[in-house]
Amino acid sequence: MNVLLFYFSGTGNTRWAAERLCGMLAERGHRAQAVAVETADMAAAARTAAAFDRIGFACPLYGADIPRIMRRSIRQFLDAATAVPGIPRKLFFISTFAYVNGSGVFEARRLLRHTPFQVESYVNIKMINSAPEKGARKSSADADAERRRSATRKLAEFVGRLESGRPCINGAGPQLLIGMLIRALLRNTIANNYRRMRVDLQACTRCLQCVRNCPVQCIQFAGEHFTFSESCEACMRCYHGCPVHAISNG
Repeated sequence: MNVLLFYFSGTGNTRWAAERLCGMLAERGHRAQAVAVETADMAAAARTAAAFDRIGFACPLYGADIPRIMRRSIRQFLDAATAVPGIPRKLFFISTFAYVNGSGVFEARRLLRHTPFQVESYVNIKMINSAPEKGARKSSADADAERRRSATRKLAEFVGRLESGRPCINGAGPQLLIGMLIRALLRNTIANNYRRMRVDLQACTRCLQCVRNCPVQCIQFAGEHFTFSESCEACMRCYHGCPVHAISNG
């Protein structure tokens, strides 16, 4: 089996899941490649995707929804892939979440509407919370380790499904209504997240790691001031990645 997996990861949860899945496949003698969408030419990738037996997408759920960068990347891939013969028409999706999965499978299906592609398998992986918390940043090493053990078991089961060709739709159910509510409540909050981002210039060392690591280049530094643009995905990579905790939200 030859697997191509595109992923978007804010703080590293989805990257871990994507790399873990590919590692498991490699251990079983398969070929697997994980590609970050923020650095990929999705149209070019689609033109060579016929060489793969399975194609998947992995991303976190923000407010029970698929991030905009992932939506754009999937659409770019599908637009180019539709005209390429031999590309698998059944796709798999992996979502990572902290609290409520919100039945992201329905959002994935909406993305494939009016295309020749369909969701064959979908799995939700519960990971450590990456949302900004009030007060001091607390260590979550124990919770992180436990969730990763649970995620590893779930990914191993999913690998077995991929090998057997058995469809797997995980997370569908009453979460659909919860997801609809969460999406309605948080859509504007996430879209306006950039307005709440702040940098403590006294604590900041001007390393500009946040500027370099932003997946959508929404952070600019000029004239001793940081600005955040509306392209912000609310992934909080800058918040968690700041070495001196100079970035805040709220």
